[in-house]
Amino acid sequence: MRIASIDLGSNSLSLLIAKIINNKIIPLFETTYLIRLAQDLEKNNFLHKEAKQRCFNSFDQIIKLIKKYNVTLCLGVGTAALRNSSDGQEFAKEIFDTYQIPIKIISADEEAKLTFIDSCNEFQKYNKNIIMIDIGGASTEIVSGNLDKINLMISLNIGTVSLTEKNLDNDPPGKNEINQMKLQIKNLLKEKNIKHNNKINSSIGVGVGGTVTTLKAIDLNIQKYNSKLIHGSYLNLINISKLKKLLFSKSTLERMELNGVTEKRADIIPAGSILLKLIMKNLNLNSIYVNAKGLRWGLLYNFLNKNN
Repeated sequence: MRIASIDLGSNSLSLLIAKIINNKIIPLFETTYLIRLAQDLEKNNFLHKEAKQRCFNSFDQIIKLIKKYNVTLCLGVGTAALRNSSDGQEFAKEIFDTYQIPIKIISADEEAKLTFIDSCNEFQKYNKNIIMIDIGGASTEIVSGNLDKINLMISLNIGTVSLTEKNLDNDPPGKNEINQMKLQIKNLLKEKNIKHNNKINSSIGVGVGGTVTTLKAIDLNIQKYNSKLIHGSYLNLINISKLKKLLFSKSTLERMELNGVTEKRADIIPAGSILLKLIMKNLNLNSIYVNAKGLRWGLLYNFLNKNN
């Protein structure tokens, strides 16, 4: 059986094509398209015309890959950008009508659970208990527990795109802008009571999403992204603090010159570095493992669990 798993996120559109053999996932093809579907969403509450076109351009490529690999089943989900926009359901229907690819708009809790299933399957070998931080373009999920039980699950309605658009007008950002963004994040973490407690004792940290993988790519000075080098590596607070200083000292164009930074993440990665650092500090995590898989893999693990 060949399955396409599609994660239509707020900043990226990720595709995994895999075959299932003896209840194991064998990846055949993976790619990510940076579409920034959450562009200007907080201002207008509707999906931006250009963002939708970028999405359609990517689906033009995806449908060709689905045919090339003889996919028999498509699993597709949409996250914060589709959840939060007034025309999200309408756009999901438009995708289905055009490409016959179903995109189910899932809740923040469903998104968190699916990504957590992947993180547990990938990292539970290191420790039974995991605390996962999944930073997206318009939302951030924090989940603690294991495959048997979730102890803590919180969704924050902020992400790299929304934080950047709301707070950072100058390039590079000024000190006041950076402090304003830090305050916004700290207030939200306090409001949601995100701190180290007995629910996350003895947990290892796992970071998911483009912010974490990009920071690790910069840390490793990788010219071309390589998920095999990234996945399973780790970042500590010292690394992240150095990377944050480096990123905020440069303009978007200058960041694009750094190995590991893609053109479409260059403006939002500084915000991601601050968000990750502040969450880790609140949770008393000195380091995290890097998960380069995420929601698209969680969809497949969940499918296998249900069809065993």
